Amino acid sequence: MKIGKVRILTSIALVVSMVGPMISGPLVNASTASSEGAEQLTADNFKNLSANYQIVDLGTLGGTQSFALDVNNIRQVTGNSLVASDPGSTGSLLRAYLWTSGSMTNLGPLPNAGTNRFARGYAVNDSGTVVGEFNNDVSRAFVYSGGTMTGLTRLAGDNDNGVAHDINNNNVVVGISSNGTASRPTQWTFNGKAYVSTDLGTIAGTVTSTGRGWAINDSGTVVGVSQNAAATSQPTRWIGGVATNLGSLGDGTRFGQAYGVNNIGLIVGATQTGQTVGILTGTSSTTPITRAFRWQDEAMTELPPFNLYVSPGNTGPDTNYHSEAKDVNDAGLVVGNSQRIASSPAVATIWLNGVPIDLNTLIPADSGWILRSAEGVNDQGDIVGFGTFNGTTRAFMLTAEPPSSSSFNVSGRVIAPNGSGLSRTYLTMTFTDGSVRTTITNSFGYYNFDHVPAGSIVAISLISKGHSFQSRAVKVDSELTGVDFMAME
Repeated sequence: MKIGKVRILTSIALVVSMVGPMISGPLVNASTASSEGAEQLTADNFKNLSANYQIVDLGTLGGTQSFALDVNNIRQVTGNSLVASDPGSTGSLLRAYLWTSGSMTNLGPLPNAGTNRFARGYAVNDSGTVVGEFNNDVSRAFVYSGGTMTGLTRLAGDNDNGVAHDINNNNVVVGISSNGTASRPTQWTFNGKAYVSTDLGTIAGTVTSTGRGWAINDSGTVVGVSQNAAATSQPTRWIGGVATNLGSLGDGTRFGQAYGVNNIGLIVGATQTGQTVGILTGTSSTTPITRAFRWQDEAMTELPPFNLYVSPGNTGPDTNYHSEAKDVNDAGLVVGNSQRIASSPAVATIWLNGVPIDLNTLIPADSGWILRSAEGVNDQGDIVGFGTFNGTTRAFMLTAEPPSSSSFNVSGRVIAPNGSGLSRTYLTMTFTDGSVRTTITNSFGYYNFDHVPAGSIVAISLISKGHSFQSRAVKVDSELTGVDFMAME
């Protein structure tokens, strides 16, 4: 077998004293060392469903640019794309589409469209029904099914002013529309003849407070944003008509939004932390730091950006301050982006067991692509978003292909600050499908994970009483030795 050096995708400091918080850490490099046998805790015939990723250019509707925002479980994608021309229209030439098996279909205008024909598809369910917005002067919520685009009536009045952001597999739609006084989080339910709108309410509980439903799972749990009594918009969850404030990172009172929820109830989004760029970098900048989060079991956990700015140690011009989580699948794979400042290009990012990975490290370096944001993920692990292809903004899909029948070993040593091996240190390997394997170091600090499917992307984290480590993400594309972990002093 060919023996290869470790391909480090990213790392983040994991502080552990049996159970400990996650903090930011510098990038680390692996050294090469021989490995010896380690006590293996999992069965030799362990099966995992990790995948290799292939990139698909989704094309355009004839124009030069396209964006992908969601993908369903049969690999249908929606978003919007420029058309080459649209005689009689005004404003943007971006149009909503449904992509199926290599073909991109323009969803067409709403009835009585007028001259502003901008449209964006936000979500598509497993039946191929798309929801989104039409006209970016006065947004109109729509549902597209069976070749027809239909407006969704708002809370007050007989027009369809609003935006539809998501639809579940029971054809329940969520988004935002007006009650005549304020823009409100709205749910549309089909009664057999038409979609009927319902006001979801807000944290504040007043009719003048605002909010938005961003996502809904198949059990009807809705997540989004709404104002609290202090008029701060915060991540919100609705179950059975009851709005719950999810709080924020930092002191719990900061602005934020929840963008995605899976069928297990895991919620992702982004909030301000209370820190500023100036505090982080020692400058005068007052720009608030925004970080991605995952919310589960009544607790919010920060998901830091890829290549996190850390001083001292990692302060280069390509380091990132901000992160944003946009979607999560039922395996817990989180997708989004990392960014330095608002005016700088973002980096498409996934989080595997809390470890941020730059999606660009998972595609060939000579592909011509730079992936900027991952916007949606399905339960097979297919990821959609947008980036630049040979300098032009294009929609992409990373397809999760079945793993190779070949496999490799991943091995290394866990080392104390004095250079000695740390015995009985527990290591966890997390795959992109959410499955895990565990092992433990032998008396000399060596460990081994055997028969890891070729092409797997995994995160390795450690637990050792009284010690802190760097958690790493690696791609297993060859036999990997010397995946060493040095305890931090």
